[in-house]
Parts: sequence; structure tokens; C-alpha cells
Amino acid sequence: MNLSKKNQSGVALVVVLMLLLIITLLGVASMRGTLLQERMAGASYARSVAFNAAETALRFGEARAKTKPVLPATGCNAGVCAQPDPAASPVWEANGFWGSAATTAVSLGSEYSGADAEYIVQFMGKTNACMTVDLRDAEEGAGCPGTERIYRIVARAVSPSGAEVVLQSTYKIQ
Repeated sequence: MNLSKKNQSGVALVVVLMLLLIITLLGVASMRGTLLQERMAGASYARSVAFNAAETALRFGEARAKTKPVLPATGCNAGVCAQPDPAASPVWEANGFWGSAATTAVSLGSEYSGADAEYIVQFMGKTNACMTVDLRDAEEGAGCPGTERIYRIVARAVSPSGAEVVLQSTYKIQ
């Protein structure tokens, strides 16, 4: 078969352009997937930093509870909170609570990449060897020696990228 230049209609050019378009779309889709994975890895790292910082603040709060801190009559002051009203919302849920004079900031060092952490220690009542709970700050229960003080420690940390972690623990001391 003898084809002259006049009989060619440019089909090869159209096929090559279609293949180029398909390869470009595959490349763009691959780049988008890679960027999404990079963002997810960054968010996971930020949450890990915030979690570790909150865990550190929680340990500082437990050490503070061990000293049996003097409780304010109401509210919170310098990281120590009075016994909560069971009907009220938790104090740390109020707007502007974290970062105020009610909390205690923790110095974390360079290992946490600029994360901020703070905690509160909240007195929850006393229990005795009979496993009853006296919600007043009274001395030992009648006939049951070994009164223990119960504290709730709440710690919060925020990483530089905005990941926030709040942890709680219950701490009991004699």
C-alpha cells in the first residue's frame, strides 16, 4: 500500500496527545495523594507531641497532688481547684480557662518542639478503708481508718500546629 502525505490525517498526533493527557492526569493524582499523606503524617506527629506534653503535665500534676496542696474556698488558683459542684460543668470547659491564672504551666524543654502544657489538681473528696466516699473535706470516717484523699488531675497540651490533647487521671493518697 502506497500512502502519500496527502492521505495522512494526523491520527498519530491525536493518539500521542491523548497519551500525554492520561500520563499528566496520573501524575497530578499521584501528587495529590502524596500531599495528603504528608499532611496526615504531620497531623499525627503534632498529636503525638501534644499527647506526650499532656502526659508530662499530668505527671507534674500528680506530683503536686502528692503534696496535699491547700485548696481554695472556691474556683481555681495556680493549678489547684476547690471541690467541684456535681451539678456544674467541669471548670476546664469554660472559655478562657486554659492559659489563665487558674492553671499551672509546665516547662517542657526543647524535646516537645514548642508545645504548651498546663494542668489543674482538683480535690474530689475522701475515701476510707470501708470504701465509702465522704464528699466533705472531713477527717477519717467513723470506724474505718486509713482515709485517702482523692484528686482529679486534668492536663492539657497544644502543639505549635494546633493539635490539642486533654488527659485526666485520678490520684489517691493517704
